[in-house]
Amino acid sequence: MSRRKKPKEKLTQTAKSWFSMPPKGFYQQPVIHMDCRGWMEIENCTKVLLYTQNEVEIEIGGQVVCIHGEGLKLGELAGKNLFLQGIVFEIEFKQNS
Repeated sequence: MSRRKKPKEKLTQTAKSWFSMPPKGFYQQPVIHMDCRGWMEIENCTKVLLYTQNEVEIEIGGQVVCIHGEGLKLGELAGKNLFLQGIVFEIEFKQNS
């Protein structure tokens, strides 16, 4: 059996792919940042559906994200960015119906 060699890309094409612009709409996608001090930032949040000290349910990009924890506090809603603080036990993703 002989193995076929993959055609090699030119170095210039490879370098262009590294530095090219991302696809249209890339920066409007939902993003969740979380640090070890209990802060979360959710980018491109559409709507807050439920808010208690133990559960926060938000809508982002056609999905519903349920954050379960203790002492959850909404820090700030700046534009489409939501800031949340508290002890997080679980993050659950569901399709928006």
